[in-house]
Formats: sequence, C-alpha cells, structure tokens
Amino acid sequence: VFNLGLPILGICYGMQTIAHYLGGSVIPADHHEYGKAGLSIVDEECPIFKDVTNFETVWMSHGDRVDALPDGFRVIGTSENSPYAAIANEEKKIYAFQYHPEVVHSVEGA
Repeated sequence: VFNLGLPILGICYGMQTIAHYLGGSVIPADHHEYGKAGLSIVDEECPIFKDVTNFETVWMSHGDRVDALPDGFRVIGTSENSPYAAIANEEKKIYAFQYHPEVVHSVEGA
C-alpha cells in the first residue's frame, strides 16, 4: 500500500505502523498520554495543515511512541510529550498524526 502513490494518513496506531513498516522504530512511551495536548505546528506550509490553527488543542491516547523516523520523513508537529506528534513524507504523500484529529475532543476535529 505504501508504494501505490495514493495519499495516506495514519492516525495514532496508524502512525506507529507506518513508522515501523517503513524502517523507523516504535517503543513503549515513558509517559502514556490520554487527554488533551497542545499541538505545535513545526511547518505551517505543509499542505496537511492548511487552515489548521497552530497551538490547537488535540486529543492524545497512546502508550507507545515513535522513537526514530523512517528515511524520508520529517517532523511537522510536536506536543509537550510527543516530539513526533505529526510527521510527513511529502514526496510519497504519506502523513501521520500521533493525536486524533477525528474526534470532538480535538478542537478542530470531527
């Protein structure tokens, strides 16, 4: 699926799956996150964040975390406890969020 050229968005475990299968690493988190977090957008020009407010409140729910990014990926968003809150490989159109943008607990979600 990663080589089909289709845009991919991984959310939470999806981000960890992308990182693992594409050569990054995932480890148990020292601090399990369950609740609100502030998202700091590192790259406001990244198209996945078009019209998204920087420092928005997002919902985290995870016990594992990405420890090393796969080749070709870069950080596009962070939070206080997640240095890899959002990552991207724009050449392959693969994006991933550790947080849940699809839920109402994320201010601009659902």
